[in-house]
Amino acid sequence: MEGCLSVPGQYAEVIRAKAVKIQYLDENNMMQTLEGEGLLADCLQHEIDHLDGILFIDHLSAIKRKMLIQKAKKFIAQHKDDD
Repeated sequence: MEGCLSVPGQYAEVIRAKAVKIQYLDENNMMQTLEGEGLLADCLQHEIDHLDGILFIDHLSAIKRKMLIQKAKKFIAQHKDDD
């Protein structure tokens, strides 16, 4: 199950790789490699999707995505005075 603050209060099953190996530049502009499994792999994929402009709901069918967006709108409306 995956969720995101971009779609508040909503969660859906997203198919992700169980393990990943990524390369990135650190704060000193040095190439680094990171391998992750399980939750770390899920988080890395989720955050890299954000960098590519993709939300977890973009991995869902059009019908499921539409339902979650409608539910998120209701969730936001119900909680807008909670601040």
